[in-house]
Amino acid sequence: AGVQSLASALGDAALRPKLLASLGLAAGNQRIMAQSLQGFTTDILLTAGVRAPFLCSIYIGVARLVGVCSCVALVEPLGRRPLLLGGAAAMAACYVAISFSFVAQRPLALAISFIALFFSWSASWAGLTWTVIAELPPARIKGQSMAAGMCTFWAFNFVLSQSALAFLEACTPQRATALFALSCVGAYV
Repeated sequence: AGVQSLASALGDAALRPKLLASLGLAAGNQRIMAQSLQGFTTDILLTAGVRAPFLCSIYIGVARLVGVCSCVALVEPLGRRPLLLGGAAAMAACYVAISFSFVAQRPLALAISFIALFFSWSASWAGLTWTVIAELPPARIKGQSMAAGMCTFWAFNFVLSQSALAFLEACTPQRATALFALSCVGAYV
């Protein structure tokens, strides 16, 4: 069999689960909100009373770099699924810590929790999403699957990034981050 269209792949009972898993990973990577929040982190930290939000943003950048390097070092020995599930669990814990830090008005704990959040995301979902999306489908639909994954990723990114600050303000940061923790738990499904 040669190259298949995306529509025929969705109609194929053997290919549909792999294609839907790929699309689910792309949507899930956005649903956990780390990507959408990263552009607003300095503003969130400043609003929460963190004394040096710009310095904290540098620490977040370093944590992301160390996270990506950790992912590269651990992906083969541990496997993709354990890293994705472990990353989702760690991010859920970070969101809970962020939520409690907002409630308790602990800016330092909030800053540390954000740094840990971005480390956890970078060590798992940030890079592995694309690795797994590329590995799931067979060669005859790989291009179509990657294209559909990219479209799904960027559509979710646009909607969630455009609404992230409004959601934080409308829902309160502590409630919003508690809901983000639940979305990380949803990554197990």
